[in-house]
Amino acid sequence: MILSPLFATDALSGGVSVDFERASLELGRLDAWSTRQPDVAAQVTGFASTDPAISRALTALDWGLLQLRNGFPLSARLLRGVHGKLLNAPLAPLSSSASEGMDALERWMNDVPERTPPLMKAAVAVAHFTSLQPFPTENGRMAQLLVPLIFCADGALREPSLYLLRALASGRGEFDEPLATREETGRWEPWLALFASLVTETSTDAMRTAEALDRLLTSDRERIRAAGRPTTSTLAVFDALCARPIDKAPLLAERTGLTLPTVNAALERLQTLGIVDEITGKRRNRTYRYSAYILRLSEGTEPL
Repeated sequence: MILSPLFATDALSGGVSVDFERASLELGRLDAWSTRQPDVAAQVTGFASTDPAISRALTALDWGLLQLRNGFPLSARLLRGVHGKLLNAPLAPLSSSASEGMDALERWMNDVPERTPPLMKAAVAVAHFTSLQPFPTENGRMAQLLVPLIFCADGALREPSLYLLRALASGRGEFDEPLATREETGRWEPWLALFASLVTETSTDAMRTAEALDRLLTSDRERIRAAGRPTTSTLAVFDALCARPIDKAPLLAERTGLTLPTVNAALERLQTLGIVDEITGKRRNRTYRYSAYILRLSEGTEPL
């Protein structure tokens, strides 16, 4: 399978070009906002989920991003490593029938023979990866992870968007027809238009959620300060719950460096303020949840 360096300009009709410009703009707005509000942006993009599927995908993605930041190129070898982390298993060999196509895809992702804008690169990479099916399993999930890897490798995003991953996962059924059209007829417009629309909508949704989280956290911090001393320890536990919104007191003590009695006292104050809920109803081994945070974060998303 050969990736033509000329296809990008040949395939884009006027309407799809506008879609890509709009999607690039929204992606850029999300990235610019994340640099101004890094704490809230990290909560939107790096939410520690209790869903095993999401946790595995994020673990694999985090590993891949770490390799990129350490100078490892976006390559078939890196994707094999991500696949291994996704399955928590030894590295699987690439399908022999996909070897040549993966070599071409690797060159394309690394701007050989010429640079391709990140949005276009990601759309093309997903289509070709889906066609190649290079791994024995989890090719669909790997195609999803390829998008944030490309965006981050090319500097379009500093941190991956969990919303984009979820949108890619929930839209699998929608992708079948335009990808099949591309495979059968060589027409790229239906797939490119759908991909651009997806990026536009999810970037906008992520911005909206981040802004809502920012307002929530600001409001709750003000309520904690207004309640009076001891403010410092309560805010420390609150901030720890922002990073992991479902947690237990011993783990919160470990992550904050506070004593267990201090953490328990802070959790009682947060419960009194209506910020935190205890969700087990037990007297021991209790679990606490920052419910409003989880509600804001999960609005408008689908599970991976």
